[in-house]
Amino acid sequence: MPLNDSILAQLTATVFVIGAPNMITIDGLRSFIERVASGKQKVTCGAIFTNFLLHGVSFPTAPNVNLKVGSYVVYLTDRKEIERVDQLDWLEEN
Repeated sequence: MPLNDSILAQLTATVFVIGAPNMITIDGLRSFIERVASGKQKVTCGAIFTNFLLHGVSFPTAPNVNLKVGSYVVYLTDRKEIERVDQLDWLEEN
């Protein structure tokens, strides 16, 4: 079963990479990031690849979360794990 907004909403892993193709929508991705920014969802280090271009899409931010948006990927880390985002950057390039 492809990953979708409902499954993303139930994610409990704190370290993850979600590949594409998947059925996650912009609204589902934004909702997930809002939960992370509000502290309701814990993420140590994660990457979510999308089927849609993310240029021009805005997401909520919070001081406890590092958020990096690429063309088709969102990287999230806890501020204490910021160096892991740099290690994940190669995923988008390869």
